[in-house]
Amino acid sequence: MVALICRPVLRRLHHVTFRCGRTFASTSAWQSVPRSRPRPSPDSQPIRTDDRRQRPQNSPSTQQNNVRDAGTRSNRNQGTSDSRGQEGRSLRMASRVMIPDISAFYSRDGTLTTTQENAEFFRETGIESDHGKLWNLTHPEASKFRQLGIEVSFSNRYAINPYHLRSFAPRGDPWAAYRRSQYKALLQTKPLWVHSVAPYSSNHAAVRQTCTRRLAYCARRAAELLAGEDPPIQVRGTILIFVRDAIKAVNLPAQGFQDMMVMALRKEMHDLKARGRKW
Repeated sequence: MVALICRPVLRRLHHVTFRCGRTFASTSAWQSVPRSRPRPSPDSQPIRTDDRRQRPQNSPSTQQNNVRDAGTRSNRNQGTSDSRGQEGRSLRMASRVMIPDISAFYSRDGTLTTTQENAEFFRETGIESDHGKLWNLTHPEASKFRQLGIEVSFSNRYAINPYHLRSFAPRGDPWAAYRRSQYKALLQTKPLWVHSVAPYSSNHAAVRQTCTRRLAYCARRAAELLAGEDPPIQVRGTILIFVRDAIKAVNLPAQGFQDMMVMALRKEMHDLKARGRKW
């Protein structure tokens, strides 16, 4: 009897109609309002490649203040070489890692909006803020990486870790000064940078961390083996390991991945040397 009396009351409470005519079926309607994107601080000086309010689009000063090169989009769409000395070679560019907390100032075309001080840091050191300028390894063995849920990219230039882009926000960040000094020191001490990330994997954090550390160690070990060959092959630049499926990657034998990296890096270094590029 109590259930028969309470059922109509519960139905009326489920749909609460206000006088203004709007009806909310549940409180989830209030929670579905998207949060506004953070805006740059008035004190900072964000730099965008599409900023046309102060300088003409094709002026030399505009190109100097851009963190991202103007020719990257056309080279990426055509799949051809750019200023990295890969003339006549078809390249598959690296996938950009779009982490939620950096998507507000790092766009999908590689444009980074940051402060004037950070922009000067990238220009002075030559470090790439856009890791999408790296290219996928072209050795036939490298095609097996995709089957294992891994994308391995390389460049003979230096690129920042995608996770560290959050320290170069346009509103400023307490870690910005530390990151700048850290990367300046790496330029002097580390000829090879290895970044291993797994941002989109839905696996447990411990699985992602174990997987990325193992793959990064194998990549460094492969470079050491090449340096010990006769003649020695010195690998310089940046390796980006993008893990899409941590479960598949963590079950990959370390020795197998290391051997594939040795063959793929040897081919990349041979191609760079054949085109007159310094290692």
